[in-house]
Amino acid sequence: MLNNYNKLTISLTLIFGLITALGWYLPDIELKSKFLITGILVLAFVIIIFKKYIFKFWKYIVTLILVFISLYTIYKLNTDIFYPSLIIILSNIGIIIIFSFRNENINIIKMDGSKIFYDKKFSNWKINHWGTSYCKVKEDGIHFSGKGEKEEDGAHIDLMDSLKIGKEYKVECYAKSIVRTTGSIQIWCHDKIDKSISNGESSKSDKVTPSKNGQVISMTFTAKYNNNLRCHLQYFPGDGDITVEWLKIKRNR
Repeated sequence: MLNNYNKLTISLTLIFGLITALGWYLPDIELKSKFLITGILVLAFVIIIFKKYIFKFWKYIVTLILVFISLYTIYKLNTDIFYPSLIIILSNIGIIIIFSFRNENINIIKMDGSKIFYDKKFSNWKINHWGTSYCKVKEDGIHFSGKGEKEEDGAHIDLMDSLKIGKEYKVECYAKSIVRTTGSIQIWCHDKIDKSISNGESSKSDKVTPSKNGQVISMTFTAKYNNNLRCHLQYFPGDGDITVEWLKIKRNR
């Protein structure tokens, strides 16, 4: 699944790609400039296609490439409109990027009176809580891979005073794996964060090896004893790699 900024980058590439294609039919642009613009645009597409293997900051590089070729095309067409175009293009891109980052950084929001937890950054999760190196947080989500250290490990987050006693919550995540993955993951939720608590509730999803095309794994948890929740993403070792792109918790009505 693409985040907002990735969608923005690819959309801008297609838009500016159309501008470049139209440039071939405009006699005011010399042939060598047309080849230069087209070559740079092809480079942008190559970076998008092979982004996982080339650059960590591919989206920023592609954005800079797009800004350059669009402004260069406009400059070659009409120098009188170059500076107004520069202001308009940079202002619009800046506004869209600000709103994209703003939306991505929201973790807890309220909708129709019910609290929703949504996380795609995993920056506040405690990873490898049982001492292995199976879990890593990367740009596209939280990754699980490796075997031979322990029978299971993973990551978790504590949500203190977040639940309402007596209410049921749906917990789900979106996960995918690479081809020939044999490891599996499981969502595990419980409320015994404090060791002094004698009674507690615990629920687990099935162990799943996600599809390479991606799938949603879900379970329910009922808050019976207190308002706290510890949510685990447990990994059961095997070959391959599993990525969890997001996790969401929503109160059922």
